[in-house]
Amino acid sequence: VFLSLSLLPVARMVLPSARLPLRIAPPTKAEPIEPSKASEPAKRLPVELPPIMKRPSGTMADLVVKEAPLPKTEDSWSMTTIIMTVWALGVLIGLLRILSGWRQLRRLQRSLPVLNDDVLIQLWEQVTGKGPTIEATLRVAPPGNSLFTFGWRHPQVAIPEDLLENVSHDEAQSLLAHEAAHIRHGDALLCVLQRTVLTFYWWLPFAYQLNRKLSLCREMLCDAAGANQVNNPTLYAHSLLNLAEQTCRPKLAMGTMGIADSQSTLAERLVTLTNHYDEMKLAMQNPPSFRIPLATMAA
Repeated sequence: VFLSLSLLPVARMVLPSARLPLRIAPPTKAEPIEPSKASEPAKRLPVELPPIMKRPSGTMADLVVKEAPLPKTEDSWSMTTIIMTVWALGVLIGLLRILSGWRQLRRLQRSLPVLNDDVLIQLWEQVTGKGPTIEATLRVAPPGNSLFTFGWRHPQVAIPEDLLENVSHDEAQSLLAHEAAHIRHGDALLCVLQRTVLTFYWWLPFAYQLNRKLSLCREMLCDAAGANQVNNPTLYAHSLLNLAEQTCRPKLAMGTMGIADSQSTLAERLVTLTNHYDEMKLAMQNPPSFRIPLATMAA
């Protein structure tokens, strides 16, 4: 029996007719279909398929790989872009003006000859001998100019060639003391720094007002030094008026500090000098060089 059972699979492969009889179940009696259910489609039981065998839902068009959406391009500039463009344009114009002023100062330095007047040189030595040593080059300015100082690395003082024809020696000495105070305080560098900061805040009206106040403060401190040189604020104010009457042109370039360039601030300076000279003289006792740079950076 065991041998017959073991040879049965071989016999089924060799002889197709050699198969075991299959037992077929008798047919069951079919149930009658109700008329209401005859029109209904046959319901299929839900079969849960593995994720890898699931078909994607949707039509054939949904099966096409969709491209990544392109970024939206706006036809008109946004408000932020417009504001930043206008600000950058204003900064560029301001920097170009500073560069133009620097080139004008270089041409001015080459055009002005060195001063050879022994009287003015002696007055300058008397003014600078009272305080710290000042290394500056005295130059001759054409008639019609006021005294002005320029250059922060190598200070230059331009003196009109007809200065002694319009003012006395004492008045000239007080005016030279004003220019020497500009050099001691480093006002040439502060003037350029103020202008640079103002270039980035050109859109702010308050910045222009603060810049004017700082410039006026520097001039008032130097006015106190000039009046203190002769110890007579009235004499110094008279010398300022005489020089302003003879001046027919404004300051030549950005970075120059003329003693009588602005007529509007000159009146305010004279009023402050005559009415508050004692307070200004007291302020000169403390070095203001550390205060003005801080105010400039705050601006």
